[in-house]
Amino acid sequence: MNKKQLSEWKELRLKAIYRDDNKCVNCLSDDKLHVHHTIYDFTSENIRIVPLNTLITLCELCHNELHRIVRINKIKNYNTVS
Repeated sequence: MNKKQLSEWKELRLKAIYRDDNKCVNCLSDDKLHVHHTIYDFTSENIRIVPLNTLITLCELCHNELHRIVRINKIKNYNTVS
């Protein structure tokens, strides 16, 4: 990510956190906030193509738990297809 993209991402990240009232949308914590992409299908290197409505604010604990659940579901889905 170049400087311009990093700057654009920081601005977009702040907009998402502001929109979500500076709190995790899951547990309402305001500690160690992360911004999670709900959709990852963006092919351009230009961060501006990431729509704000595809981002959610999560605290570090909820974000880690979400990724843990996603990994488990991927494994379950893989095992059912195989």
